[in-house]
Parts: sequence; C-alpha cells; structure tokens
Amino acid sequence: MVSFPRNLASVDEAAPAVNAAAASPKRFEGRTETVLGTLPGVCESSRTVVILSRSLCGHTSLRLQTESRSANIGWYPQGSVDLSAEQLAAIKPLLGLAASRMQPEPSTADAPATIPFARRA
Repeated sequence: MVSFPRNLASVDEAAPAVNAAAASPKRFEGRTETVLGTLPGVCESSRTVVILSRSLCGHTSLRLQTESRSANIGWYPQGSVDLSAEQLAAIKPLLGLAASRMQPEPSTADAPATIPFARRA
C-alpha cells in the first residue's frame, strides 16, 4: 500500500545518518507512530525513515517513508510504503536474497595478467 501522508512533519529535524534510538510516540489521526530509525539516502538531502505505526483498533504496520530536505522548510515526506506484519515476514527472505546479489564482484583489475603461450609438440 502506498500512501502520501497529510500534515505529517518529520519527528526529528536533523537526524544522524542512522538513528536507531526510538523517539517518543507521536499521535496522528487516530494512530501512534514511533520512529525506529533513519537511513541515509543517496545524497545529503534525502533519507528513509523507518516508522512503527499502530492504529487505535490495534493494526500495526511498518512504514518506510522517503523524505527530502529543503533549506526553507526542513525535512518533508515524499511518499511512503506501509508493510503489515505478514508482508514484513514475507519480505525478510527476499531482503537476504537481494543482499547476497548486491555484493560487489571481485575486481580483476589488480590481478596479474597471464598470457598463455603456445606449446611446441
């Protein structure tokens, strides 16, 4: 489920590259949200915030929220993806698979070059 939150300002204005300390829960439109951590983006003006969200009816989800930074307004959300507990359990093995495929290939640039020569009979 992709959602674009309304009236949601970032909990922390200037988070470090990875912030694992949970902030105090904030209440928005009948739900409680707790920031679990902040992951750096590809540049200094982007990041992904990991948020635990609980509704009043007891539904819990994990939100991955992409944020950008503007000099005028600070951090603001660009979009988010909510994952239920079932989706989170299903994606866990896929993340392991993705991580194994994202390992850098060993560089052959530093290996000595070997030139085969023809053998005489």
